[in-house]
Amino acid sequence: MSKITFEGTRKELYAFVKAMHEAGICPPNDSHYCEESADTNCITCLKRYIKFIPAPRWRAEKGDKYRYVISTGRVTDGIELGYEIDDARYKAGNYYETEEQAEAATERVRAAYVEEN
Repeated sequence: MSKITFEGTRKELYAFVKAMHEAGICPPNDSHYCEESADTNCITCLKRYIKFIPAPRWRAEKGDKYRYVISTGRVTDGIELGYEIDDARYKAGNYYETEEQAEAATERVRAAYVEEN
């Protein structure tokens, strides 16, 4: 069986593989893996047949707006100017195209500041 190509995020890849599993679409020689667990073995099995190409992350053009989450958990706007702070936010993954994407990340950012007991 030849590989299929999938371009996207890892989250999209796992959703795709899960959908394939739920639809009963598994490579014939490895279907025994899929009977055990859709979350681990099926993904391992199907990854042999899928060439994953990570989608390039979005980055604003110079002078354009992006969003990020500050330490209080509030979403704010930044302007891409190619400064070190813009690079740092991008590299840290705290750099979003839309307010909705940034809002979805606020819980993860808040959790990073909460001390675990």
